[in-house]
Amino acid sequence: MKSSSRLLLTKPVAAENVPVVQPIYQTTLFRMPSYDAAVGAEHATRPSSYYTRWGNPTVSFLEKQLASLAETETAIGFPSGMSAITTVLLALNDPGDTLAVSTRIYGDSARFCAEEMRRFGYEVRFFVPEDTEQLEELLRRGCRSVYFETLSNPELILPDCKQICRLASRYGATSICDATFTPPGVLETSTLGADVVVHSLTKYLSGHFAVHGGAAMCSDALAEKIWRKQTLYGSCMDPHAAWLVSEGLKTIHVRVAQQNASAARIAEFLEMHPRVTSVRYPRLRSHPQHDRARELLDGGGGVISFSVAGPASNIARLLEAPQLIGLSVSLGGIYSVIEHAQSMSHSMVQEAGGEASGGSRPADDLFRLSVGLEDVDDLIADLAQALAKLS
Repeated sequence: MKSSSRLLLTKPVAAENVPVVQPIYQTTLFRMPSYDAAVGAEHATRPSSYYTRWGNPTVSFLEKQLASLAETETAIGFPSGMSAITTVLLALNDPGDTLAVSTRIYGDSARFCAEEMRRFGYEVRFFVPEDTEQLEELLRRGCRSVYFETLSNPELILPDCKQICRLASRYGATSICDATFTPPGVLETSTLGADVVVHSLTKYLSGHFAVHGGAAMCSDALAEKIWRKQTLYGSCMDPHAAWLVSEGLKTIHVRVAQQNASAARIAEFLEMHPRVTSVRYPRLRSHPQHDRARELLDGGGGVISFSVAGPASNIARLLEAPQLIGLSVSLGGIYSVIEHAQSMSHSMVQEAGGEASGGSRPADDLFRLSVGLEDVDDLIADLAQALAKLS
């Protein structure tokens, strides 16, 4: 045997002690011990050590963490939040089925439902999530699934999540909630009764703006349906990405606790500022669902939406003036970022509440601020100097 072949076949030395940090199994395949084991893995559901598109030990470790957090039987990791959303919707519904979809969802989620799912032959009906009577009427007509966000992006509307899930269950529909804006430390999704909880791991759960990822937390039975479509579509999670999310996940409770506290102080500052015309944050008494937020949420989260008075030129001025807060999309990370919702994260939503685009279009003057882990006094000072520069 040539030396190069011996090098390839060299087995790693067994560690005498268990590593503190979960190792990365950065491999696409696993050497099988026997023909029978290989055949068994080929026909198994979610094997963790056969072929990484079907499963991987590092990804499986993360999935167990996520299931534990959500108090579900299992979880499935994806390469992005959108891949989790799209795969779940396609896996749990068939062409010809009718889906009830909230108008208050992320722009690309709305676009996928309004454009792609309809193109694939699904019937999509949009409902205003605050109007549970409208939803019940759609369910009476035979909706197969209900899709909504626990705290809407970017208006931060908090619908009656428990009632939405109860109605879906009553009419035999699958409830799918995107809980990206309400991570552990803001909302315990196990209290809602949703069949599937979806997260963009890119946001709070990884928390460092270093990796993309998505997840669906649900029962074993639903996970098997989702996994079969996931492997077919090729939307598997890379082991290194899973490892990064897993490490970030270990600090989620301390990160979210500080983000809750800082965002609450910043929201109060903004609400008192003369240049700010409105502020939307669940912990403010002025929030339209404040009482529900106090009952349902453990914290207000790290995202604040607000509007300012003045000409359109104030949009660029307010976004570019901060020195500490970055101008960017996304949210939930350790760095604070600000965006103009209508022209950035929701630019693809063309009609306010219209059936053509699905989602509701944010107001022209709405800004979305994601609060990170910087010193809260520094963040307030940065916003104050930026607001002082407005026309």
